Amino acid sequence: MLYDSDLDVFYISNGEAYQPGTSGFLSKVSSAGELLSLRWIDSLSRPTGMALRDGKLYVADVNALRVIDTQTGELIKTFKEPIPNSGLNDVTISSKGEVFVTASFVHSVFKLENDTLVPWLQDEDLLKWANGITSHRNKIMVGGLHLCAIDIESKAINKITLVPEFSDFDGLIPDRQGGYIATTVEGGQLLHIDILGNTIELKTDKEVYLGDLTFIRDQLRIFIPRGNHATNDYFISVIELTK
Repeated sequence: MLYDSDLDVFYISNGEAYQPGTSGFLSKVSSAGELLSLRWIDSLSRPTGMALRDGKLYVADVNALRVIDTQTGELIKTFKEPIPNSGLNDVTISSKGEVFVTASFVHSVFKLENDTLVPWLQDEDLLKWANGITSHRNKIMVGGLHLCAIDIESKAINKITLVPEFSDFDGLIPDRQGGYIATTVEGGQLLHIDILGNTIELKTDKEVYLGDLTFIRDQLRIFIPRGNHATNDYFISVIELTK
């Protein structure tokens, strides 16, 4: 899910099988939790991570990057994956407006250049199962099996040493204080990672999935889409942090 501060709404990605198709969709929910539109954008494959800039919502959708006008709800552009079966997963936009997308199945980050999605960086080890991605100043952070920092200009990539160590990251967002808030795929953990790599478990739940979260810094509130596949129960949790 992703918060749009201009329109004061959340966008939430939904779907079933992580493969090309038409059963995926995006929902729109008010900041008060009211469901404004269950199928706001329909007939997608299996949308996952999103990023927002200048009224345009960029959505990773398995084999394509979709761009949606948030005012009209119109799908305005589609950029196909440059490598077949790449598994597009999450999106971030740098301060310069550069769009980067993780590709989990090919352990890569793609970049949008001249209206084309192109391979930007691949690393079978450090970017293994590249998933969550976020940008900060002159670097992007990628969470997959590892958590790595990539210099945008040089493409130099460094694995972040975490204490204690965690792996298999999903959601990844900056805390606006030099650190990050993250979720893990299999471990069911919600983590805070400070600027030095020190990690704190804020929550652990191995029964209920923790998804790609969003953080409203002014409110000190974390919003996490969650689900229990065994009971077919899906909902959003809100965690309030203290200053």
